[in-house]
Amino acid sequence: MQIQSFEQAKIRLKELSDGIKEMRDFLDMADDAISAVNTLKGGTSKRPARPANGEKAPASMTDRVLQLFQEANKPLMPKEALTLYATKGWPRPEDDRQFYLKISGSVAYLTKRKGALVKTPQGYVIKK
Repeated sequence: MQIQSFEQAKIRLKELSDGIKEMRDFLDMADDAISAVNTLKGGTSKRPARPANGEKAPASMTDRVLQLFQEANKPLMPKEALTLYATKGWPRPEDDRQFYLKISGSVAYLTKRKGALVKTPQGYVIKK
């Protein structure tokens, strides 16, 4: 079909957009099914959990932890940050101990090296 008007172009673009969305939905569903089968077979899912609200996770663990403190607007201890992180649906280590170590390591890095966080008696806060 050759497009000969703006109206035809708009219609074709809508058809293509709808088709792409359908393909993405199918691929997500298929990927979820494959991950579930692999988990049942005793393997681990190679794909991180997709956030429920559709937001993308920041690139690094440190960036994710910093975002948690920015959104919290209150002092947080590493364990509280871990709980908030878990609600985001961002990628995380499967082992709970490793997960805590990564969170607390990021908090220490942001405090000691970057100076982005400050430790208070109530917890860590964004440096003002």
